[in-house]
Amino acid sequence: MLGRHHELNLHFGNFSTIKMVSKGTAPGQGRCEGRTRAQIKTKTSTFDPLALDMQWAESVIDTNVRPVKAESFSNVSTARSEGVEKHAPESLASLVENIRQLSIELGTEAQLRRELQEERDVLKRRLDEMHADTHNNKNDADNYKRLMARIDTLEIAPDATIESVMDSIYTCVHESLGSDSKLTLALEDLADLHLKREAIYNEQNRQAQVINKVMGTEGLGSMLQQKTKIIDSLVEQLRVTKSEALQETLKLQEQIETLTQEAQVHATNMQELMTRYAEEKLVLDATLSQTKTEYKQLLKDQQALISQMAQCKTRGVQGDNLLKPTDHSHLQSLVEALYKKDTSNQKLLEQRNAEIQQLHSTIQRLEATIKDWEADAALWLDFTQRIKLLPSHD
Repeated sequence: MLGRHHELNLHFGNFSTIKMVSKGTAPGQGRCEGRTRAQIKTKTSTFDPLALDMQWAESVIDTNVRPVKAESFSNVSTARSEGVEKHAPESLASLVENIRQLSIELGTEAQLRRELQEERDVLKRRLDEMHADTHNNKNDADNYKRLMARIDTLEIAPDATIESVMDSIYTCVHESLGSDSKLTLALEDLADLHLKREAIYNEQNRQAQVINKVMGTEGLGSMLQQKTKIIDSLVEQLRVTKSEALQETLKLQEQIETLTQEAQVHATNMQELMTRYAEEKLVLDATLSQTKTEYKQLLKDQQALISQMAQCKTRGVQGDNLLKPTDHSHLQSLVEALYKKDTSNQKLLEQRNAEIQQLHSTIQRLEATIKDWEADAALWLDFTQRIKLLPSHD
């Protein structure tokens, strides 16, 4: 039986089977078969956090299994050796107990390790918060030192007001601690409260002054009655004036309408006069040009006659183309007739020019009159508009 292997199968609940093999030729030496080291580390059993490995199992087996002497196997032929039969149950029981205790201890240690890890994380967070608080406190301390230094250098005049002192302190705090500081915000709230209280105090002071004036003035009631009567009389006068103004406005509106109609009639007449003036001007221009032409022709005929008078003979002149002695008086009468006609034409021309000038002056006078009417109408319209805008005191 020395060459025979003795196998011990161990079953521990949900544990996988661990097979212990011992050789007769080498008592005390054993190895584990079945699961490898990697399989033990996969945590497939109910004690997953324990992480049992092969080295630990081998060390437990080597310390708890008593070595069997080689001499005890020499007298056994068909059965197990006496040493193995005697010590195997005790070794297995002790192995099971040791594994159970170690499993419990390892589970407790794992739980303790997790708790310690959680406590370490909590402490780390607290430490980070403490570092941040320390940094913030250091900044706050530096800002506070700067604030105290500025306040130490702050000078307050004897005649300074509360507003100026508060403004100086607020400036120091705001520039030293910033706008988000609680002290800055508190000073702003204090300033707002002071302004509200100051406004209330000023209002109460004004009311007190009014009450004192009312209470300290004698005969104020009679004066108020007189003022009331005066106001009532003024209101009544205003009503009368308003009614009169309305009547006057109506009259003025009627006058404006009448004047407007007259202005339209005058404008129509002026248009007709302008048309007649244009027509007569054309006729007069044509007559004038014709008269000028006739006058020029008469002058030419006169010059021709005068030039022929020297050649005329009183006697002994024969020929059809020559003037007779009796034609001298006839020519003289013709010249006189031409002079008279020229004079009449000059008078007619002057008369026509006078008529034209008169028409021009009439037109200018009508235009000036229309402009005056337009200005008066604009003034009356403006006056009526202002009367309409006056407030009613009914």
